[in-house]
Amino acid sequence: MSVHPLDDHQLDAQVDAILDDPEAALDTGLFEVNNKERANRAVWKIGRIEAELEEDEALHKAERARLDAWITDRRLRAEKAIEFLTTLTAGFHAIVLAEDPQRKTIKLPAGDLVARKQPDVWEIDTPTVLAWAVENGREDLIRRRDPEVDRPAVKKALRPADGSSRALDPASGELVPGVKVTQGEVRYTAKPRVVEQ
Repeated sequence: MSVHPLDDHQLDAQVDAILDDPEAALDTGLFEVNNKERANRAVWKIGRIEAELEEDEALHKAERARLDAWITDRRLRAEKAIEFLTTLTAGFHAIVLAEDPQRKTIKLPAGDLVARKQPDVWEIDTPTVLAWAVENGREDLIRRRDPEVDRPAVKKALRPADGSSRALDPASGELVPGVKVTQGEVRYTAKPRVVEQ
């Protein structure tokens, strides 16, 4: 018994229908597997569907790789443009801030320019500071678990020395060895409002 050409169309129609409404597709009876020829045709169709899925997945993978490369390039370009424009606005904002130290935020129609001082970076040489704290009776700067420097206490109790990367003990006026303070820079950012397309 040979497969009637209409059987392929019926099979395709039933497979398509089963995706939309499985119950109805099974009830249509358009294509029934009731002999070896039809069973073979159904197995062949399964093979075709699997092959098409593999092709679709390969296409998806290729497109995804292409899209990933595209968005990576777009991100890089956007970051460079934003960095460039932020540098330009930071120069303007620094001039305004030098004239008026209270102008940390400049409101503009497109958004705000914001200047915020970043925290100072403290590099503490623990053995040196520990020895100094013990020698100078600064127990408040020492944690006693495994004698170590209490870093938050050091930051709170000491001050950056003017014109130097050293730390000053305001109580004694002494420069504290083993502490390097890198003054935090003013960070400039632009905060645009939602852009209407």
